[in-house]
This record gives sequence, structure tokens and C-alpha cells, in this order.
Amino acid sequence: MLFYLSHSEKLRLIFGMKMVLSIYSKIFLKRFLTLFIPSSISICSVIGLLYYIQVKIEKETILNDQLYKVKLQSKTISRDFNSIVSDLMIISRLTEMSQIFNGSSASKSQLSQQYLLYSQQKRLYDKIRYVGISGKEVVRVSFNRGNPVIVPTKELQDQGKRYWFRDTFQLDKRQVFVSPLDLSFERGKVEQPLKPMIRFSTPVFDHNGHKQGVVILNYLGAILLENLNQLPTNVFSHGMLLNADGYWLKGIRPEDEWGFMFLHQKSRSFAATFPQAWRQISQTESGQFLTDAGMFTFSTVYPLAKGEKSSTGSGEAFSPSHKQLDYHSYYWKIVRWIPIKYLFKKTNQFLYQLLFFLVGSLGPISIISWLLAKSAVIRYKNDLELKQAEQVQKSLQYLQQNQAQLIHAEKMSSLGQLVAGIAHEINNPANFIHGNLVYLQQYISNLLGLIELYQKAQPSPTPEIQAYREEIDWQFIIEDLPKILASMKNGVDRIRDIVLSLRNFSRLDEADMKSVNIHEGIDSTLMILQHRLKDIYQNPKIEIVKEYGDIPPVECYAGQLNQVFMNILSNAIDAIDTFDALSNPKKDSLVKSHPSYIKIITELATPDDVRIKIVDNGSGLTEKVKQRVFEPFFTTKPAGKGSGLGLTISAQIIKEKHGGEIWCDSIPGKETEFCLKIPIRQNRKLV
Repeated sequence: MLFYLSHSEKLRLIFGMKMVLSIYSKIFLKRFLTLFIPSSISICSVIGLLYYIQVKIEKETILNDQLYKVKLQSKTISRDFNSIVSDLMIISRLTEMSQIFNGSSASKSQLSQQYLLYSQQKRLYDKIRYVGISGKEVVRVSFNRGNPVIVPTKELQDQGKRYWFRDTFQLDKRQVFVSPLDLSFERGKVEQPLKPMIRFSTPVFDHNGHKQGVVILNYLGAILLENLNQLPTNVFSHGMLLNADGYWLKGIRPEDEWGFMFLHQKSRSFAATFPQAWRQISQTESGQFLTDAGMFTFSTVYPLAKGEKSSTGSGEAFSPSHKQLDYHSYYWKIVRWIPIKYLFKKTNQFLYQLLFFLVGSLGPISIISWLLAKSAVIRYKNDLELKQAEQVQKSLQYLQQNQAQLIHAEKMSSLGQLVAGIAHEINNPANFIHGNLVYLQQYISNLLGLIELYQKAQPSPTPEIQAYREEIDWQFIIEDLPKILASMKNGVDRIRDIVLSLRNFSRLDEADMKSVNIHEGIDSTLMILQHRLKDIYQNPKIEIVKEYGDIPPVECYAGQLNQVFMNILSNAIDAIDTFDALSNPKKDSLVKSHPSYIKIITELATPDDVRIKIVDNGSGLTEKVKQRVFEPFFTTKPAGKGSGLGLTISAQIIKEKHGGEIWCDSIPGKETEFCLKIPIRQNRKLV
């Protein structure tokens, strides 16, 4: 045909075809971008919000975890010191001691046996000994690497030049000396392998008040140091113990420890390795801060009680102490350090998962956007060329339905993978908001009260203030604020309920199995639901009829079983409310002829099983509904009133967690009965 057209006609036809193609291309591009960009931005916003929540929760978790560990370790050290001092007082007052003072030779053997028995029972002390006034050991029991022995008389040593003997001998009756935590000396040298030691000692006196020597406990300091890294933690962290000069008593690497005991290791200290952190730690009792090296959490522990003494000790075997210390000058620094590379490791992993999800989502979004954009071009083309609006509309509707199904399938696939994690992440900020709503309401009330006082003090506002009050509708704000707060609280409560259902459905919560009184669980659940059982407008009072049988305690997961009671009882109340609403407002005669009640029956089904029946006289269930009542997400309640997970979770708890049975019987318009059968003892492996 083009062969018979003139040159100008050919040009106009080609130009027209190009114009049509250009219009189609613009429509397609505009439609595609209109769909793709908002969808992508929405997903990116959700991912950004999830990441922000994760970072905040992870940070708070780490901070609280490390603070708790440091506080617990401080208490443990103080408690252990008190226990050791108590042991010291006991062995220093043994009857055999006074007999030795009176010259009884047999008492020395008896005292050795007492020390040996104490060492075998406690297993905390490297040496237990009594040293006479001359400094010579009278009795010594050595732990001997777990095999306590009495040291023969010929092997007893002179301890008179040891700093801890001298410092103790200066004390009065009932006073205690506690040496620094240092290393044990043997023959003038640091004993190998290294043996951390703390010496607890007290002077002993005869009945005339004359000093007769000292009793000494050599506490195995390794026990104290090993406990620093025994506590479980959410992240990789180092537990350290520093002395007052910033040297490691327990460090990151064993070769850096005890630097103050060796001349060639004087430069190996926490203070030299982390100077910025040490400046803050050494000047403050406790705290938590972040540096380029990571996060440090620390606390100062004062293990001595008032009246107990100590000294700086000596780095040489027979040298005197450099300085005497009181209980407030004897302290250590407990430090926990999380290197910067481990600080947000979990958060980064979560970010990678979110990015992976984002990349995986952009493909389906682009395909769907392309399909929708293409459909818009086809519709425009059909309208323009064929004028078949009805056919185009039907085709578009059909395509939109298919696309909606595709979108839903993609969302459900992603939701199934993230529901457990998101439920946990949302629960924390929801609790935070819920907890602070009370304070917000109080603050707003205080502010409004303050403004009211200003109004009373200045009843005639300036024209500018009066104009602004009218502009913002001040009276409406006062009336609407409580409604907004109530709506916020209802919204947060709804979020928490949904999260709880999701967590239970995903089996995130686990609890210990123990024998409990089933009746107590039912009563506590009824107490929580008490507000829904009272006589309020349009809903008459619901009578609770308890027919409790004589049943033994049941071995179960108590919290989960209470959740089952909560779900069934809440549904029973909803059913009664629905039934009552059908004849609203109720007449007195109807209330008398059909009172609302929930009956709870407990009994022994067999010698090995208990049965719990919960019966309500609500609206009842049809046969079709009864067949689907335990299906996931199935609900007969209006949108927003139920998740459809309550009875599904209940069945899962009864069957899988307890090896029991659950079923439902109902007569529409009369009664509904949920029956549970649970073993009294769990004697088989459950899911």
C-alpha cells in the first residue's frame, strides 16, 4: 500500500506511527514508574524501620546484659569474701587451739585433723595453717592439687619474714588481714605454674589475752578469676579484673596478667593498652562507655568489710609491705569489654537478611509493575483503536485479580520467613510505648494544669494569645487529647495481643514443665477476665459456675496451659456477648429466662488423665464452623476483632506439648462445650 502513497503521505504516516509509539512508550514508562517507585520506597521504608528497631533493641540488650554481669560479679566477689572470713573465724576458735596454748602435745595432731577435714570439705584453700608468735608454722595442711595432706613437722617453714605474717601480727583480737591478690612465692621465687593467691589471716590469743600467733587461709584466687567468664552473655565479651594500678589480675591473654609481679612485664597493663578507657575507669566508681576499641562496662568492688585490714603487699618474697590499706582503699575494677567488631555483629547479620529480602522483592515488584504498566498501554491502545471499553475493562479486572493473587503470594512467602523475628522486634518497642503512655498522660495532665493556673493568674490574655487560642481551637485540643491517648493505648494493646498470638503460634515462648494446681491457673485466668464478666451497658453479668473435682497436680507447662484457658474463656465471653446483642436491649424477663453463664468442670477422666470442660450458653456453633474451629486464621469475628490463631495455638499446646486431646461440641443457639484431656504425668517425649 505504501508503494501507492505519495512521498508526503508516507512521511505523515511514518510520523503518525512514531507519534503513536511515542505515546505508548510514555504511557508505559509513566505507569511503570508510578507503580514501581512507591512500592520500592515502601519496602525500603519498612526495612529501614526494622533495621532501626533492631539496632536500638540490640544496643539496649547489650548494655543491660553487660551491666547485669558486672553487677552480679561484684556481688559474687563480696559474698565469697564474707564466706572466707567466716571460715577463718571458725577455725581460729577451735577448741584444739586453746589446748595447744596450754601445752597439750596431743592437741596439735587433733588440730591438724580438723584442718585436713576443713580442706577436704571446702576445697577452696591452698593452705590452712597456724603460725606461732616466732613465725614458725605449728600446723599446716596443703591442698596438694586436690589431695589435701598434713605437712610433716620437719617440713614446716618459718614465715616470720613474710609481709602477711607481719601485717597480721600487728592486729588486735577479731581483726582480719586480707592480702592483695598476687602470686604465690616458693623459695624466694614466683611459683610455677602461676598460682594466684589471697591470704586471709587473723591473730589468735590465749585465755589471758596474750597473742599466740596467727591463723592463715591461702584462698585459691584462680577460683575467683575463673568465675569472671562463666556467666552466659548475648555477645562475645571479655571479662577482666584489674587492680587499683590498672594491672590485669584476669586479662584477655594469660601472658599479659600479673605484670606488676615481674620486672620484664611492668609495661603490660590495661592502663597502657587502653589508656583512654583507663582514664574513665580509674576516676569513676562504675559506668559504661564506647571508644574506638569497643564498649567497656565496669564497676568498682570493695570486698573488705569495715574493720578488715590489708596492705599493698610486696613483689618480693621476704620484703615488708609498702603501705597499709583500710577497707575503702582495697578495691578492684571489674571490666567487661566487647571489641568493636563484635558489638553489632547480630545487627549486621540482620541487615544482610533485610537486604537479601529487598533484592528478592524488587524482582517481583518490577515484574508486577511491568505487567500493570503493560496492561495500561494495552487498555489505552484498545480504547484508541478498537473502542471496546467493556472488553478492555473485563480484561483489566481479570489481570488485576491475577496480579493481586501474585502480590499476596509473595507477601505471605516473605511473612512466613520473617514472622518470628518481626514479632520479637515489634514487641519491645510496643512495650516501651505502652509503658510510657502512662507518663505521657501524666505529663499532659500536668501541662494542662499548669496552663489552667496561668489562666487563673492572668484571666485576661493578650490579644495575640487570644487569637492564637482561637486559631488552634484550644478547647477542642483539651477535649480531644484524652481521646487520642485512649486510642493510642488501644492501638498498642492491639499490637501486643497480635504479637503474643504470633509468638505463641510460632512457639517462641518456652517454659519449664512442672506439677501445678490446674484450679489455680483457671482462677487466675478468670481474674484477668473479671472486667468482661461484670454487668455493663448492653451486656448483662456472666455467671461463673465452678464444678471443680478432686484432681491431683498436673505436670504441664503452666503458662501455656493458662493461655489455652484464656483463649477458650475469651471466646466463650465473645459468644455470649454476640448472643446477647441479638436481643438488645434485653428485657428483664429475658434475663431471667436465659441468664448468661460459663460452667467450668474438672474431673478425673482416667487414673492417668484429667478432663476440663468449659461450657457457655452463647450463640453456639454451626456444624460447618465446628469443623473448622481449629484451623489457622479461621475466625467468625468481624475484621480487626480476632486473628484466628487462638484455638489453633490451644490445640497445638494441648496435643503437641502435652500429649493430650481437645475437641468441641455445640448446639447452635444453646451451648458450646470445649473439652480438654491432659495426662497427669508426662512419661513420653513430646514435641
